[in-house]
Amino acid sequence: MNMRREDNNTIVISGNVVNDEYYVKEFKSNKDTDGKLLKLKLHNTSGNKHNYFDIALWNANAQFILKKVKKDDLIEIIGHLESGSYSKDNEKVYFLSIVADRVKIIKTAFEDELDEKRAIVAQAYSNASKYKEVDIPTAESLIED
Repeated sequence: MNMRREDNNTIVISGNVVNDEYYVKEFKSNKDTDGKLLKLKLHNTSGNKHNYFDIALWNANAQFILKKVKKDDLIEIIGHLESGSYSKDNEKVYFLSIVADRVKIIKTAFEDELDEKRAIVAQAYSNASKYKEVDIPTAESLIED
């Protein structure tokens, strides 16, 4: 009996894109397929702790990020974890990467700014309704007196 599940290596993470500058590396293969690796940093807050995550995106997901996503946009990544190793200065270095399978924009920074401005206007209207209406003299009524 196979106890392995298809989704046993799935990670879902959301956060704000830290900046507009990404690490991009293009690959050419002899099979006429080009690859693009893009790495970005996501910031999210868990309680009072700030977390920064490096996310690896390939090809279509990388293109989507480059064309559509800006700094401070809130995005969701559905992906998987990959581990590996490499040699550096004659020592083996182990790493764990988050690799994006799907990317979704939850809220753009522009939409977030609009929401903040709408909240300010709504607060101003609610504060204005606390005051009683008063008769304000017009220029004509002042001249007639």
